Amino acid sequence: MGCVGKMAKVLFVQKKLHEKLSIHALAAFLKQNNHVCDALIYDAESNFYDKVKSYNPDIVAYSLCIGEYNDAKTILKKIKSRSPSQRILVGGPFLTIFPEIINEDFIDMISVGDGEYPLVEILDRIEEENFNFSNIDGIYFKENNKIFGNKSISLITSLTVLPIPDRDIYYSKYEKLRNLKTKPFILSRGCPYNCSYCYSGQFNDYYKKCGKYWRLRDPTQVIDEIRYVRDTYGLKWIQFHDGTFNANKHFIKEFLKLYAESGLPGFVINSRTENVDEEYVQLLKKAGCDRVTIGVQHGNEDLRRIIANRPMKNREIIDSCNLLKKYNIRVGIDLIFGWPGETLEQAFETIDFARKLDCDSINSNVLRFYPKTAITNYAIRKGYLNQEVSIDEAESLLPNTSQLNITELINLDKLCHLAIRFPKLQWLIKLLIKLPPNKLFLIIKDIPSIRRHFKYEIKNYKEKCAFLRSYLKGVIKA
Repeated sequence: MGCVGKMAKVLFVQKKLHEKLSIHALAAFLKQNNHVCDALIYDAESNFYDKVKSYNPDIVAYSLCIGEYNDAKTILKKIKSRSPSQRILVGGPFLTIFPEIINEDFIDMISVGDGEYPLVEILDRIEEENFNFSNIDGIYFKENNKIFGNKSISLITSLTVLPIPDRDIYYSKYEKLRNLKTKPFILSRGCPYNCSYCYSGQFNDYYKKCGKYWRLRDPTQVIDEIRYVRDTYGLKWIQFHDGTFNANKHFIKEFLKLYAESGLPGFVINSRTENVDEEYVQLLKKAGCDRVTIGVQHGNEDLRRIIANRPMKNREIIDSCNLLKKYNIRVGIDLIFGWPGETLEQAFETIDFARKLDCDSINSNVLRFYPKTAITNYAIRKGYLNQEVSIDEAESLLPNTSQLNITELINLDKLCHLAIRFPKLQWLIKLLIKLPPNKLFLIIKDIPSIRRHFKYEIKNYKEKCAFLRSYLKGVIKA
């Protein structure tokens, strides 16, 4: 692989055409430590596998998130089949929950925990022709068909030591990403909450032994990063990808004060209703917040508290939405259908409650049961699922479908936007949801998001037509 005197190279690969914030961070840290890296996106390359081979990396790396495992397997297996000696490393939060994927024959190494320091150490050793990685924190690797590893975890306690994330790794070659008017940023790593359908609870428990999983960045560094992207590549809107933008009340208020003084573009965020008060909303408005999306998830308080582990009251959600609207900040909501034991009557409670919020946008999904989540364990314990689900089973489901036999709830998810916006159609929707799931319902579900995409990202007529052709082709194939 590597040679003494030569710089070791990493090639990050992924399936879909979007920016991974993890790759931004890793690329910046590698470059700061005098290592070479690049990225290739399968969906954006006509000769993807040839380009992987011609780059001749010392490491092919895949930063794996929940929901990507099957795509990653397909890509990495083919890379390995074409170049059996190619060293493949998989990292990302997925590995914290599923370290057993080191047993896959196409994977040579995995990284558990923050990847910056371990990856630099691996490359340093490759350059020295030292291929013993056993004492690198969080690294498991294979040698002579045996697995070696270090259970100590690399966790960066203060994110202020990290450089500004590197956008060039994507923007230097992918024009579509470079030209997007809305670009993603993040203020933190992790999430302090323990919703039952998410892995954050497991992450928080797992990392207690070596530090705090949820950490905040330096607010001035985030502002410098946004300013750089705006001045270098152009930027009209910002989407903060933090699961809960306002999780730390003091930090976020200080950040918003700095942001309001910066003259940077407007932004959209995800929020919970905790820590929403008038001062916070005033600061959001002054800083340029355009939309706040609130995770409502369900209209029944008991179901939300007991099953979803989201204890906010309906009154609290209503008051938060009203306060945001008072300052002319648009409100979006996230909803989930298909909870274990959820009745059709309870699902329509969600529809009724969403109407009271009078929100500007609605996003809904059908609950998908992933292995080892609290909600999956609950469903098995209560008899809604017969056995533990596998990763393959969870990820092989078509979008907006379920492992449960809940046809009406699956259809209601797709028609909920109509049901919320047009109450007089509820009688018709109650009839329609009895039909088998179909592609027309899926198109109806996607209309609001297509309209938003046209409004904020695509205004050229030809590009709109191309987008629609691609979208309909995908629906037909699904």
